[in-house]
Amino acid sequence: FIYVEHPQAELPLFGLLDDSGDDTKALRCFYAAKYDMLLMRASFDPIYSSRNETLMNLVAGTHPDCAPLMGKSQAGEVACPSWKLPVVKDMVAEDDFVSSVFCQDEDVMLSVLRATCLHEAFID
Repeated sequence: FIYVEHPQAELPLFGLLDDSGDDTKALRCFYAAKYDMLLMRASFDPIYSSRNETLMNLVAGTHPDCAPLMGKSQAGEVACPSWKLPVVKDMVAEDDFVSSVFCQDEDVMLSVLRATCLHEAFID
């Protein structure tokens, strides 16, 4: 399914993509990955994947391979999803995200998504 926010109530309005019975699996997996990522950032074990110290440190931005500056990663450095507050503020205020320095590979987030979506709860 897809959803848009109601213009007045700002609550979701749903549209079905097809008549299949279970069109929520990908969406459930996506939101489970977001929750696992928040758990990892807070140093809790993820629910849908096994504890991985390297991935947890990458999520927290404390791994030595994390790039020190947003958009300035060198070969071998990873764009970790943890930045100082002014950087996050600038990212949220960016009008043209795709052409900004904030648009970069999100390998860490995709790694969490992959680990979560490979959990038996999301595999047929």
